[in-house]
Amino acid sequence: MKTLFLINKTLIITNAILFITVYGGLLFLPITGAIQVCCFVYLLFRWSDVAPHLKKYFIIYGVVTVLSLSLLLCLKYFSLFDFLFWLPIILGIALSIYFLILTYKQSEYTLTSQEKDISIVSNKTI
Repeated sequence: MKTLFLINKTLIITNAILFITVYGGLLFLPITGAIQVCCFVYLLFRWSDVAPHLKKYFIIYGVVTVLSLSLLLCLKYFSLFDFLFWLPIILGIALSIYFLILTYKQSEYTLTSQEKDISIVSNKTI
């Protein structure tokens, strides 16, 4: 789980650097989102390893991601897209940061649970 956090951290930092040139950041934002959705699907397959107190937040992330992608597809067919140009970008950045925070909290939970397991095993061997 720590690997997911490191992947997301690298993606966010890369995207932030690329936003120095606005077009670079805009071009890399969908790549960041696609990789984060793949990480989310991976977490769904390992749902039993997800921290119980974080499960509802991961579900919220999934629902908001699906809704924002649906909104993006709907905006494509309306002439209001010019007016709402920044909405998908702001949503994408917010979802990326939200997922980064969730993976950070999950990696902390995984580390503490591993430390507890190690201490239990070491106490039993003594």
